[in-house]
Amino acid sequence: DKGFDKCQLVAHSELPTKHGIMPVDISCNGVDNRLDTYVNWKINRKERFEGALDLSTLFSRNEDNSLAVNLDINPSQLVFNDSVWTINQAHIEYAYKNITVENFDARHADQFITLSGKASPSPTDSLCLNLRNVSLDYIFQTLQINQVNIGGDATGIFYARNLFSKQPIAYTPLLKVKGISYNGAVFGDADLVAH
Repeated sequence: DKGFDKCQLVAHSELPTKHGIMPVDISCNGVDNRLDTYVNWKINRKERFEGALDLSTLFSRNEDNSLAVNLDINPSQLVFNDSVWTINQAHIEYAYKNITVENFDARHADQFITLSGKASPSPTDSLCLNLRNVSLDYIFQTLQINQVNIGGDATGIFYARNLFSKQPIAYTPLLKVKGISYNGAVFGDADLVAH
């Protein structure tokens, strides 16, 4: 035992938000190149905004001595505006200019957000973001974007590639938005395509 192969961190902070102070608690335990992290937050307001995120990270070195990170997102729950989202088990690998996402999956009722794929300098690698009935209003409210408010329920797939280049590419073959709105004015349903 070298005396330096274990670590523990407990931290608390309070962050200002538009709707009050958000206390954040972080607890980390590390041993043998593994770091288990638990992040907990809550905004005291009428609607529930809170979360408990559970992560396990393994650090190692590649053959060229560059850092390699294997991150497990353990089952967790996040609550945004009274909506409970379940985060299922997922895995993310990182090495220099290479990120692989396996099975990121967040769900609430009939809504889901999934992410999988690989980001690298190779133009053939891509990340795939899949949305089903995700409320755009909800995203704008959660992110507290007030200058413009785009609403509606979005279903579709986004792809991103060349993410480590000077010209990243994001596109969707079809994003369907039911009840698309702009600053509260509903226009109807929309089919959006971006190449």
